Amino acid sequence: MPLFEIGQEVWVASWGRTEYREVCPDCGGSKKAVITLFDGNSYDVACGNCSSGYNPPSGTIKLHQYAARVLLMTISGIRTGCGMGGVEYQLDYSGGSCWSYKDTDVFLNQEDAQVRAQEIALEKNTYDHDRFLQKEKQDRTWAWNVTYHRQEAKRALQSYRYHMEKLGLSQEAEAKFPSKVKK
Repeated sequence: MPLFEIGQEVWVASWGRTEYREVCPDCGGSKKAVITLFDGNSYDVACGNCSSGYNPPSGTIKLHQYAARVLLMTISGIRTGCGMGGVEYQLDYSGGSCWSYKDTDVFLNQEDAQVRAQEIALEKNTYDHDRFLQKEKQDRTWAWNVTYHRQEAKRALQSYRYHMEKLGLSQEAEAKFPSKVKK
């Protein structure tokens, strides 16, 4: 059952955020991780924590600082029974924009909205901080990356030798192979 009516002004618990960058906790800003395996061999691998998509590592990761914010808005619509376990309010904000908020974030007074907004900001800051301390792929160790790339390099070398043999090129001929192909 909705607590508020269409056209009523209410206070909404919200948040704002600013972006900042921190030194990557995995590579310490060096953009690489040095992995030493059981056999004593060490490998430099590109840091997977501070790279984004296909971009190379940057040495930093992007984080957000969230701050509590309350807004005075007007209810323009009410939705119930949408499988979200409560009431959702469509709220008009100055400038003609319309936002949706759960009933747990809509209040009659500014003080209650401020308390909830601080809770939301704390939840978001805690989540972002916890994410900062995690590797990008938790199920893979850095040693997994090294093992994978060593296996792929070995496979590629075997494939290279196989195809050179099929071309009838010996190791002496391989040395004369055009440099464009060697790369």
